[in-house]
Amino acid sequence: MYSFLEVKSRFNDWIKNRIIKYGFIEDTDYVTLTKTLVSGGVETDYALTLDMAKELSMVERNAKGKEARQYFIEAEKIARQLIEQQAPAPALSNEQLILQLMAGQQEILSQLRADIESIKAGQRPPARVLPGLPGRQLSLPGVSARRRPENFRSMISRKVADYSATCGATTQQTYNYLYKRLYHIYGIDVYQLFRGERESILDALEKYGHLERLYGLIMAELNIPDDL
Repeated sequence: MYSFLEVKSRFNDWIKNRIIKYGFIEDTDYVTLTKTLVSGGVETDYALTLDMAKELSMVERNAKGKEARQYFIEAEKIARQLIEQQAPAPALSNEQLILQLMAGQQEILSQLRADIESIKAGQRPPARVLPGLPGRQLSLPGVSARRRPENFRSMISRKVADYSATCGATTQQTYNYLYKRLYHIYGIDVYQLFRGERESILDALEKYGHLERLYGLIMAELNIPDDL
């Protein structure tokens, strides 16, 4: 968090100043983690509660602080929604899970086809909620929910590369065009999505569940044959 906020002062000075100034309490708002370095010295890190992280973002009073604060607010909102919507339910067998997953995937594909037709007709697709828990999709046992059977990420990369090679453009130019269209069609500003230090724009789009829309734009506007 210190790196993301782009704080100018030394880490130790910054965190100690914030703890004293705003009255944070050890083992309530944060815990300290120490490790011994190869040189023999000791390094201290801090694990923060969500409330402390939000407050640190707020008091930083810069663009990065605002971005981090919005991320924590959104994360907290999603967590509350999941807790509220979780209700006792009978355990599903693997066969039932697979059937439920397939039904969800079919609905996503149907939504994509409808969005593609809307874009081709010059219309803005309606806002949609993917099947399953709010904005989320059921995963098979032992398989991460992010790794969807269609593997949108690899298909997007392949189709962008194919289109760029065919048209003599760089892949970055193609992605820049698609990002502009995401904003014009869906109102998604990829440059405002919260990203970790090593996360790409595609990582952020995947994290926030927007890869399906990006794929729909590719199929609607880049005129790529389905067999590519």
